[in-house]
Amino acid sequence: MTPVPPTVGDDERNRSNARSASARTVAATQQGDSMSDTGTTTPATRRTRTDRNATIIILIVATATIIGLSLIGTTMLGGILPARSTTHPPCTELPHVDDVKEALLTHSDLANDIESQGDTIRVAIATPCTANTTLALIEVSYTRDHELDAIDDLLTQRNGFGVPVHVTQR
Repeated sequence: MTPVPPTVGDDERNRSNARSASARTVAATQQGDSMSDTGTTTPATRRTRTDRNATIIILIVATATIIGLSLIGTTMLGGILPARSTTHPPCTELPHVDDVKEALLTHSDLANDIESQGDTIRVAIATPCTANTTLALIEVSYTRDHELDAIDDLLTQRNGFGVPVHVTQR
């Protein structure tokens, strides 16, 4: 194969193509495009990418810090889902067992309504003080959380038994 000699028109066309490629590279750089036609990055583009990456890292660290502090704060203030706890009055403040029996008989309809709120709910007289078994209270026991909600509603609406009530989960 013999090479074809370049003609006058070909030489002019090559120079024109080189000038337009150079102009496109300059225009892309001025517009802030990340890549020129040659595939290289400019220092300004690298700086923009670095700034953008630093901003993203700062936002991630700030978000993680806020979430961490929120979790620590809620834990210190009782937790996200604080557990319900019930206690009975001190033994020195409990009524005599005979008074508790009378209160339970007087409010037997309330006791029946409470027990009807769940299969595992029980209402009974309890003597929580080992040193003095003549002091008592009414103990309402349950096993499921929704039963506790029903018990609380009834005791609140009906003003209780007139003696201390201890609600406890079995």
